[in-house]
Amino acid sequence: MILFLLQIVTMRYLFIFIFCFSLFGCKKHVVDDSPIESNWLLPLIKGNVSLNDLTQLEGKSFQYQISPDDIGMPANLVVSSPDLEIDFLGPFAIPTQEIIKYLKVDSIEVGMNIHNLFPVNFKSGFTVTLRSSKDTTATNNILFSSTFSNALQSNGKDSILLNITDVTINDSVYFFIEHLRIDAFTNVVFNESIPIEFFINKVRLNEVALFSNQSIDLSDTVAFEPGDLSSAYNSGNSAISDSSVSGYFNFYTDNGMPIYSRMQMVFMKDAERKDSVFENSFILDGASVDGAGNTTNVVSRKNSVNLRKSKLKNIEKSNKIVYSFSINTNGYTVPYVVISKNNLLGLQIVSDLKLIINPFKF
Repeated sequence: MILFLLQIVTMRYLFIFIFCFSLFGCKKHVVDDSPIESNWLLPLIKGNVSLNDLTQLEGKSFQYQISPDDIGMPANLVVSSPDLEIDFLGPFAIPTQEIIKYLKVDSIEVGMNIHNLFPVNFKSGFTVTLRSSKDTTATNNILFSSTFSNALQSNGKDSILLNITDVTINDSVYFFIEHLRIDAFTNVVFNESIPIEFFINKVRLNEVALFSNQSIDLSDTVAFEPGDLSSAYNSGNSAISDSSVSGYFNFYTDNGMPIYSRMQMVFMKDAERKDSVFENSFILDGASVDGAGNTTNVVSRKNSVNLRKSKLKNIEKSNKIVYSFSINTNGYTVPYVVISKNNLLGLQIVSDLKLIINPFKF
């Protein structure tokens, strides 16, 4: 999980000139020394890109269909048949990322919705089986199996929801409908297919293995309310100019994951790009691994971003930030690298802002 740790935003004001100026008995002016609001910094720490995003499974649903041909019936013709029994329907592939070798899952919540649009009835007792391969003769590839205890009438609907724990999922996942028995029927027409929705609500990962020399792009968008940074450097205030506002974002990273990444944060006003945090993408080097692909060290790095007033004002106009990560495992000599839930990528953001005020402009 990517952790964003925000330290205190520090503001340094040079008021010595204002102090000396007042000692000479000049007319007193009200100086707006209100700090620059730090609310606009909050979107930087609201992103949510984690190992679950590598799988692209959590929160996803997949649509499938069973056609008349799948049960040996012609479409749009009048047909009759005695009782039917079909051992397997499938495989229905659940897509995963090519970069994944395997997933060790602490828990996964899955479900299926089915709407029987065939003009026939399904007897009770048919099962849905999730397998890690297409082999229907094996038993060691079964991740779970659930039986529908009720008959499914024509135009009827049914669903299942299961929580599965402690399973290993390889780079391919398939589900099958097995032992489907159909009541005898006479003079019916199959003119529709059966829609099936397979969905995954939650995934809790223990370990992920990624093939070497592969890549994947991830992104996350966070909306926020535009804010007033401060009247202290309002564009109409000539006491504070662009050149007098300076500072830096200092990004400190500790990468304990065996992945390389290019990171960018783009501020948007609806569909319009306003500015980005980095002039060029922030490159994170991957941790070293041993012969088994496990992490052996943590790679630390610092990157500083110059904060011009124009950049701050662009950020103020924005209402969302788009995080983008281009992740790869290039350069590793082992066949795959392993990321456990204890491997973290720590990102610490520290801002150092300096505001110089010209008292003669007040």
